[in-house]
Amino acid sequence: MSVHVYIHRRGGTSVFRPEGELDIEAAASLRDLLDEEIDRGGRDIVLSLARVTFIDSSGLGVILGRYRRLTDLGGTMTLAAVPEIVRPVLELSGLLTLLPVVQVEVGGRG
Repeated sequence: MSVHVYIHRRGGTSVFRPEGELDIEAAASLRDLLDEEIDRGGRDIVLSLARVTFIDSSGLGVILGRYRRLTDLGGTMTLAAVPEIVRPVLELSGLLTLLPVVQVEVGGRG
């Protein structure tokens, strides 16, 4: 199953809302989209996970890699609306203690 990513920009913040499974195939697409945003100068990114149904090590790697890249550039990444189905994986990886987390879903479609 592939992932669809909706991007919403509000002021200086870009909200990315992937929907579906963040597996090896989908992670590459998400990584490319996030890198494009960072390359364009985006420094404040919210990754809303409300509609993510699965995440593997590839997805975790994309999140961690973009977080590090943004931090090095003086930016921020925030996780939003982490669903219970993926929460244990994020907890085990340590990402929930590394990145700020808000429990509300943010962003719009499109």
